[in-house]
Amino acid sequence: MAEPAPPRAENCTNQYDDNVLHPPDPALVLDWPDALAQLSAAGAYWFATVHPAGRPHGRPVFAVWVDGKLCTTTSPAARKGRNLALNGQCACTAATDGIDFVVEGTAAEI
Repeated sequence: MAEPAPPRAENCTNQYDDNVLHPPDPALVLDWPDALAQLSAAGAYWFATVHPAGRPHGRPVFAVWVDGKLCTTTSPAARKGRNLALNGQCACTAATDGIDFVVEGTAAEI
């Protein structure tokens, strides 16, 4: 079962101090199914975790989207794996034709 879509405006307002929907016309906000389709086709992703020192740790990864979730691999001995074992907060970025994505969340082992 696919995860529910995030709130439409959440992805567009968090980065702005005025907390106003950007773009201002809600009809221009990309619907989650359309965003997910573009994300799934991206092919190249950058994955960021939190280093124990508190700084970000980013790496390019191979990944696939399954049931609305980004799936990638890591070794428990790798920096990414050790970071996630301590703190599941992470972000994934992808550039696609016409739009760049940043998806933030919490990783879980599957």
